[in-house]
Amino acid sequence: LPNFSSEYFNIDADEPWDMGLGVSKARTDKIGAGELYIEHIRRLHEMVSKHGRTMMMWADVFWHHPEKVADLPDDIVLLDWWYEPKERYDTVDTLRGRRFYVCPGTGAWLSLFPRIERAIANVQSFVRDGVEAGAEGMLMTDWGDYGHFTMFENNWYPYLWAAECAWSGAETSVEAYDQAVSHLFFRDLSGNLIAAIRRLGSVIAPVDAERQAITATGPAFWGDPLDRRVERVLPRVQMEQIRQGAEAIFPLLDSVRDPAIRHELGFAAFELVVLAERRDTFDMLKEALAAADDGGTDREATVATLDTVIDRLEAHRRQIPALAEEFQERWLGHARHSQIGVSLERFARQVDQYRHAIAWVQEQRDAAARGDAVAGIGAYDRGEFLGIMDEVAVWTNRLADLVGLENLPPDIRSHIESRRQLMEV
Repeated sequence: LPNFSSEYFNIDADEPWDMGLGVSKARTDKIGAGELYIEHIRRLHEMVSKHGRTMMMWADVFWHHPEKVADLPDDIVLLDWWYEPKERYDTVDTLRGRRFYVCPGTGAWLSLFPRIERAIANVQSFVRDGVEAGAEGMLMTDWGDYGHFTMFENNWYPYLWAAECAWSGAETSVEAYDQAVSHLFFRDLSGNLIAAIRRLGSVIAPVDAERQAITATGPAFWGDPLDRRVERVLPRVQMEQIRQGAEAIFPLLDSVRDPAIRHELGFAAFELVVLAERRDTFDMLKEALAAADDGGTDREATVATLDTVIDRLEAHRRQIPALAEEFQERWLGHARHSQIGVSLERFARQVDQYRHAIAWVQEQRDAAARGDAVAGIGAYDRGEFLGIMDEVAVWTNRLADLVGLENLPPDIRSHIESRRQLMEV
């Protein structure tokens, strides 16, 4: 507390998925999980109040135990969060009459660029519903899941949009905001930069995107180069739109006055072009193997194509250390070393995985050269390599095994089941 001047203290207390299923299970069976949680919150509230602070806490537990809201001390500020577009944020109804904030998000986590269109809708609608329900304020969130690899400076559009909506009660139009932020923040009277940022942010994850595709670009960028699951979450048409959106950023960078924004915007755009080039190579390989299996190409043509694929994969592998070096420079431009090792380790693992993938393609190339049958892309085995979503699946499945899937809240069960589907090819 001596390090902070705020009168508020946020205890967090969100997403206790295994609540009451460990050492407190006997007491939970006696009084119920909701009452156990209230006991814990009251104890923390007493500590915070003793130090003269106003307690804040996330409100998601009360989605599942709305009857317990009335048992909370009146001065607690509840933080009602949801980070995706919805027609209506009905959780505010549970908190009506209490002190609470609405808490949307930038939509940047697990992505190489913020999901701007989704953030626009999330912020505007959540603030609208919060104002109607008597919310005291808004807290804009920006999370750093699994290494916080999204560049900080690329989030200014959603940060400032949140400030505008909080100030105006979500009554400002997006068009008026775009003109204002272009002139006053980016110092760009043409509006071209904002238009390009909006364009890229819209194709990264459209407003109507399925949940599995929302966080696709980050995991795909650090994934296995021959992972077939990328086709599901990043269809070829969308990947081409992302490439075009990223390339549209490059000629505008000279007009970006702030060097940190210019560097990080340019690096994110470059990462996305790299991802698109990797996807092109994957598509080339898949089509060549399928054509060879169908007898649609002669042996020499198959060998030539696979040689090109190997050359491309080698070039991508050699590119990774430079990407890691630039990532580190961008990170240290605005943050301490902290958990940068999470992403740097992924770069290192990916170099090894590229060698694994190249060796497999070489086997198919040699088989084609001998006139033997080649395997289809479905025969590729990524071995023990774990991508980001694989790591998430391991953790959440372990949680479900420990406490029982049936004991988890419905939204978490749905999350785990959707992740399991995503892991299937």
